[in-house]
Amino acid sequence: KIRIQRFQQLLETLYTYFISHVSLLPAEYLSIAEKEDAHRAVCDYISGMSDGYAVDLYQELFIPKGWK
Repeated sequence: KIRIQRFQQLLETLYTYFISHVSLLPAEYLSIAEKEDAHRAVCDYISGMSDGYAVDLYQELFIPKGWK
C-alpha cells in the first residue's frame, strides 16, 4: 500500500512538473500539446513511461546528485 501511494505521488509530481514546463516534453508530445492541450500531452507522455523510466526521471529532476 505504501509503495502504491509513493508511486502515485511520484506520478503526480511528474505531472505537475511537466504541466508547468510543457516546453521540456519530447517533440511528439509538444505536437499533441499544440493540437489538443497540455494536459493530454503530459498524460500521454507519463502513461507511456515504464515504471523504471518514471523513477529514473523523477530522481534526475528532483533528487540532488549528491544524495544518490
